[in-house]
Amino acid sequence: AHQYALFAVLVVVVLALAVLLPEPAYAGATRVRPLSAQHVLAHFKPRDAASTSATTTSPPPRADARYTLLNFYTTWSSHCTALAPVLADISLHYHRDGHLHFGSVDVGRHAALAARYALDTAALSAHVPTLVLYRDGAEVRR
Repeated sequence: AHQYALFAVLVVVVLALAVLLPEPAYAGATRVRPLSAQHVLAHFKPRDAASTSATTTSPPPRADARYTLLNFYTTWSSHCTALAPVLADISLHYHRDGHLHFGSVDVGRHAALAARYALDTAALSAHVPTLVLYRDGAEVRR
């Protein structure tokens, strides 16, 4: 009975810490915009499976093309947490001309979005973080 009581106390402490402590997040200067799942679905098209072959080429870029680098991340992944300050630094340097924009979306909270963009968010997955470059809303490269 003593072991069960100790286990119950441990569970309560872990749950209290999970609720009370904030998620680890980069809090420095950045030009990376957090995006909702609805915004990503409306403005950024995933590449079709048929167009992922090496023989497919995309049209040449226009001078006025708008590029967006999206970071598909999860809050529990240490790799995603480590990438956040690096991406923030890159966003500060390359956002100046207005042609390259940066965004991020938490696919750990949006399973349907992860599935739509063919991202595995399992604990041992190597799919997160995933950086995807878009040109005018169409996927160019992962």
